[in-house]
Amino acid sequence: MRLKNILKTDKELDNLLGPPPIWIVRWGITILAGIIVILLVGSYFFRYPEVISTPITLTHESPATWIVAKINGRIDSIYIKENSFVRKGQIIASLENTSEAADVYALKKELAQFYKNLSKNQGNNLHIQKNLHVGELNELYTNLIKLVDEFSNFRNENYYSKKIAFLNKERELKQNLEKNIQKQLNTFSSYSSIENKQYTRDSILTTKGINPKTLQENTKKQILSSDIKVNDYNSSLIHVNIDINKIQETAEELKLTSKEKERSFINNLFIAYEALYNGILNWESAYILRAPTNGTIEYFNYWSENQNVVAGEKVFSIIPYNKGLIVGKCLINSTGIGEIKKGNNVIIKLNEFPYLKYGILNGHVSRISSLGLAEQNSKEKLKNIEVVLDTKDLVTSYGENITKAGELTGIAEISINDISLLENFFAPLKYLSTNFKKNTPETLSR
Repeated sequence: MRLKNILKTDKELDNLLGPPPIWIVRWGITILAGIIVILLVGSYFFRYPEVISTPITLTHESPATWIVAKINGRIDSIYIKENSFVRKGQIIASLENTSEAADVYALKKELAQFYKNLSKNQGNNLHIQKNLHVGELNELYTNLIKLVDEFSNFRNENYYSKKIAFLNKERELKQNLEKNIQKQLNTFSSYSSIENKQYTRDSILTTKGINPKTLQENTKKQILSSDIKVNDYNSSLIHVNIDINKIQETAEELKLTSKEKERSFINNLFIAYEALYNGILNWESAYILRAPTNGTIEYFNYWSENQNVVAGEKVFSIIPYNKGLIVGKCLINSTGIGEIKKGNNVIIKLNEFPYLKYGILNGHVSRISSLGLAEQNSKEKLKNIEVVLDTKDLVTSYGENITKAGELTGIAEISINDISLLENFFAPLKYLSTNFKKNTPETLSR
């Protein structure tokens, strides 16, 4: 009944208003079609790229270098004011320790000259200053001083050289004795030769009966006596030669012993020097904070003396003088990274400077790493993407110039697949159509 009333009312309204003009229907369809065409054409020309978002860190090509505490301790002295220019190797601060820094560096300077003299075998010029307060290095320090003193005493006492000199004098005496014995031996040999000749003459005269036989016997006794003396002198000569050879052998052994002793001292001095020098280097590494490069110093968590530092914590940073270009570093999951190409546009929204207030930074992809970094507790790998800004300075899209030094963090939106809205609209249809063709009975039967 209610439906009949509604239909009756519609007919009454149609009778009252009459049929709609044909031109209104025609123009309405035309305008609607035109709007649809405009939307289709506009969606073809309007580009709407896909975006991959990832965290990014902005820094310079020569980033800030951190000075990290190696041990737990307390800051004893800070030698450089904040924002001052420092040179590589310059001492910035020292931590509290049992050594006097001035004494340690005086010792280090002495060790340099000590090493030169030791290398040139100038043992008489070896010197180490005593009574220095070097704290934990004291054991190594006193050991080197002890060796230097022992080596100096060895050189000054000159025991082996004196012993060798005494043996040389004894050898000279023995050689002189050898000459005298040889001289006497030669004399008695000549005398014995004469007596032998005399004995021959006496034998002839005795045989002829001219000389008595007793005379011949006396001559024979003299010959035997001379022979005994010659033999004695020969024996003495042999003994003297043996003594000279023993003296020579002893002197050579003493020379070798002296050289070995000196070589042992020098080796021990080198070992002690290296131990002490390395100890000083370790002391410096632990207690002395140096600038690793040229640049401007900035305090981080610590700014005054007597503050406690913890091993592994950042204490100061050095901002390089020539910082180079500003670059961004991103780590992106390797899945789908093939869509990112060199030159892809990148929009950067900084965490420290909200983009709604300060604007965004524009850049482009400059490098994609070929190797991946394994992520902890995951089979996925991360690849490094490097982004270069389109402007030399940190100037945002709002014209804001960001002068903050150091690192900046934010979100990078990397544009990929710069396609139109129309292509985006038809992409799912294309995917469905491709899969449908693959899954048709004819395709499956093949």
